[in-house]
Amino acid sequence: MYDLYCPACGSTRSANALLSGDILAALRHNLTVPFLVLLAAAFFMELIFRVFGKKVVIVPRKYMFLYGCIGFFLGYYIVRNIIPFLSFPV
Repeated sequence: MYDLYCPACGSTRSANALLSGDILAALRHNLTVPFLVLLAAAFFMELIFRVFGKKVVIVPRKYMFLYGCIGFFLGYYIVRNIIPFLSFPV
């Protein structure tokens, strides 16, 4: 009706492309899925280091990092409706 992409549009295609190993296609469909996978991998690496007795911080625990990520993705969700290059082909 409005021809607008929701924040989750392309997430399934992005996840399928990521599972197939096509990272560029995953980024083209939706940036959220590869970012969340990367973030989960970083937290998992921290957990592995902690299990072996070494405290390593990979993901910053500051609010500015959280606000920066939220701001970036809110901007991305808005801009992908304006610039057709950022959205996946239908």
